[in-house]
Amino acid sequence: MKITPKIGVDQRRIPSGAGFLLILLLSGCSEQSPEKPKDEAATALDKSPNPAFTFRVGSAREQREYAQRELEFDPTNDGWNSEAFHGDTTAQLKELAESLARNTPPSVLSPKATSTILRPENLVSVFENDGMKVLRGTFPPDAKALPLTGQLEQLTRPLQGSGGNVSVRFKQFRVRPPADGTATCSSTILYKARSSSASRVLVQNATWVIQWIYDSSSSKYLIEGLTILRNRGYDSAGLASIDSKSKSLQITKYASQKTTSDSIDLVKRDIALHSGHSIGIAH
Repeated sequence: MKITPKIGVDQRRIPSGAGFLLILLLSGCSEQSPEKPKDEAATALDKSPNPAFTFRVGSAREQREYAQRELEFDPTNDGWNSEAFHGDTTAQLKELAESLARNTPPSVLSPKATSTILRPENLVSVFENDGMKVLRGTFPPDAKALPLTGQLEQLTRPLQGSGGNVSVRFKQFRVRPPADGTATCSSTILYKARSSSASRVLVQNATWVIQWIYDSSSSKYLIEGLTILRNRGYDSAGLASIDSKSKSLQITKYASQKTTSDSIDLVKRDIALHSGHSIGIAH
């Protein structure tokens, strides 16, 4: 007896089973991942190599301990007035540097802020080499108080007019915070500005003494006065030598009076006083 398989029936059943299997697979994929997708901020935070650290305070005891630690770490509460003053004025100097670099009016000046001349007009060359020239100015002996805004504009005008990228930086290396019962406070800072283009590089360096005043309305220190510090330690020159015969000590020393290089010329003028001496030291 010859048995003939029911090909038509089997062929119809196979697609039906395959379709059911496919439906199950698709249903399984759609039912997975019940969690909600992360937002873009969370995804960016996960990819960040240094994610931000958030300290969450839970109980009331932890909140009290956290507040106590904040009080202990606040320099104004443990007698470190100079540290607090340095931090506040450094933040103001950063804003001033950004304003000068962008050539915008600074917001850290008091309404009546004054200064001495910051960039004299009679600049003279004190050193010149291939591709480099050093200019210094002679400051008038009578330092008059001038509007600080105008002096800052005159100082940075060559930087802005050079057509290059302008950068300004300040560094405080001495602070005098306000004492008890007084409003007098100041700081000594180093001013460094630079403008670089394809054709030239212009650099300005100076040391300033800034007088600060505390503004209660903004709770910030504002610049009230600014002067250029001259005759610093390396603006002086001297020579000390010993006469080999009489054993007497001869000392010649001068501080700069006009430019920061004339002290050397003054020592050279009296160099004959050390003639014949075989032991000496100079600076």
